[in-house]
Amino acid sequence: MGREIMVQRDADGVRGIILIGSEGRESRAGDEAPEGRTVQAGNKDPEGRESRAGDEVSKERTGRERDMVPEERNHSERGGRAEGRKSFEGSKRRFYFERAAAEAGISISYYDWKDFPFPEGLPNIGNSIVKIDAPEWKSSRLKDLDELTGRYREQLRLLSRMPFGAFFNHPGDIAEVLDKRKCKKRLAENGVAVTEMYGEKFSGREELLDFMRENRIYQIFLKPLRGSGAAGVTALRFSPVKGKVVLYTCAALLQGELVNTKRLYRLEDEDAAALLDPLLELDCVVEKWHRKAAFQEYCYDLRVIVQDGQVDYILPRLSRGPITNLHLNNHSMEFERLNLDGTVTDSIMELCIRAAGCYPGLKSIGMDVLLEKESRKPYIIEMNAQGDLLHRDVYHENNIYKRQIEIMRNMYIRSDSAESFCFGKTF
Repeated sequence: MGREIMVQRDADGVRGIILIGSEGRESRAGDEAPEGRTVQAGNKDPEGRESRAGDEVSKERTGRERDMVPEERNHSERGGRAEGRKSFEGSKRRFYFERAAAEAGISISYYDWKDFPFPEGLPNIGNSIVKIDAPEWKSSRLKDLDELTGRYREQLRLLSRMPFGAFFNHPGDIAEVLDKRKCKKRLAENGVAVTEMYGEKFSGREELLDFMRENRIYQIFLKPLRGSGAAGVTALRFSPVKGKVVLYTCAALLQGELVNTKRLYRLEDEDAAALLDPLLELDCVVEKWHRKAAFQEYCYDLRVIVQDGQVDYILPRLSRGPITNLHLNNHSMEFERLNLDGTVTDSIMELCIRAAGCYPGLKSIGMDVLLEKESRKPYIIEMNAQGDLLHRDVYHENNIYKRQIEIMRNMYIRSDSAESFCFGKTF
């Protein structure tokens, strides 16, 4: 069941923290495709054709770009290891969380999702706070997203019924935030500004384009209802006069199946049409393509970490394309370099704290926030209940995980005066 660090009662009253996660797989240039093949970020597209100029949105970084992101670039040059560990995202989460706990003198027990359901009688279970990281998902087929997230939701439901002392992020709220439509609906109902979502579902390409034509909408985002890491996310531009469709996406057709890759493609006309229909067979959220604010020649959005009612980190993510996820050869920089007006910064923080208040069962939430180009008004794009790993933080001060340990310590202190330590719920 994975390595276990002995749980003990610490001097300040913390009895122990349980971390549930996945050691994951080694980071690669592309996700594993069906039949064990990998879609490489090399010089061929998923169908094996030589790349043409303009096919791939990601480009070599300029000298200025390299100056902007030395830590993310140089981490791979240092061997991509954290104190001798392989470069697994799961291992990074575990390693830096355990480091923060060790510095505070707090013990951690680790259990891996591959061993779930866990046996009865886990030691010290009723006096432990549980932090839940996501399981490893081995498939890159987008049609598997519903099954994978459905299985995870069931695991979270069962976990919520175990007699733990408390959850750092409650399984029920983690499960709801996985659903982009349901999460945005809750935020909007509570007066939180979110990027506009069109309520319609579309059975195919022609129905979608007819809707866009009739409503004079010329660019949108399509996103599978569940999933993260830009899986299946597609930016679509439509020129009804010319009948031209352009897509920017990490999805690719491989042997007739839609798979997720770690490479951004620009597709037009027949290639775009071939991908749109299978993408719309999934349950997709359709959103307005808001114009993002720009820094120099890059557009950007923000990953904001809110923990226990306060903003602990804001990370700008910069891109020349419409999708800003950092694993797509995009890059980050310090928030201060944006040199935003104080009122804009205040509005970002107020929005994110208000959004976090919609999910009181989540002590830590990662939010993707858009600043509209002209108005600088912030909007929540989406939320991630397990989006706390930021390389720019862990490779420097590791403040996000240190703050989580502080919050858990305070949860124990509060529980000492309460009638019951267990303030979880089932769903």
